[in-house]
Amino acid sequence: MYDAINKSQHCQRNWDLTKKIPKDDLDRIIWAFTQCPSKQSHAFYKVHVVTNRDVMEKIYALTETRPGSGQYNSQVLANTLLVFQKIDTNDEHKQRARSWQTPECVTRDYYMSIGIASGMACLVANQLGYRTGFCACFNPKKIDEAMGLPESNFNTVVTLGIGYPDETKLYWENQVPEPHIRQGRVRPKEPIEVNFID
Repeated sequence: MYDAINKSQHCQRNWDLTKKIPKDDLDRIIWAFTQCPSKQSHAFYKVHVVTNRDVMEKIYALTETRPGSGQYNSQVLANTLLVFQKIDTNDEHKQRARSWQTPECVTRDYYMSIGIASGMACLVANQLGYRTGFCACFNPKKIDEAMGLPESNFNTVVTLGIGYPDETKLYWENQVPEPHIRQGRVRPKEPIEVNFID
């Protein structure tokens, strides 16, 4: 498990597209992001499981890190791409919650639920031996259009590429890497403070 957690830190950017994720494994990943905790067990999000290469290429073209940089986020070109969207429904339970929660709390619940769900999907995928890469460098409305979704209350928040790493390349190779990667270093995880209160 420690190995899966450590591998999940790195954003995989090169993929072996000669392979396909088996349905059983994909079902496990889907189970993880649909059955994970959310406030009051509400469905705050919808997930699109994208395997269509044309759609992925359209999404990739919308992920330029900075305009004119030529840097795109190839984690969206994985064997499978999960697209997490915030949904705003008229569910009566959510309406009741809004009556006593501040708008900030309601927004927090949406993003917290997506964070938990996408994190669960990431961990389970890495436990199954896949590599992953998150991406949020895009205009949500344009991503929706690229996927052919009609105008609605859906709003793309984050994507998670899942797949087989291309073992013939480093995980970031063929990209325009950041300086620390050009020097052959992987950015270490910053320490997280842990405080025990006994």
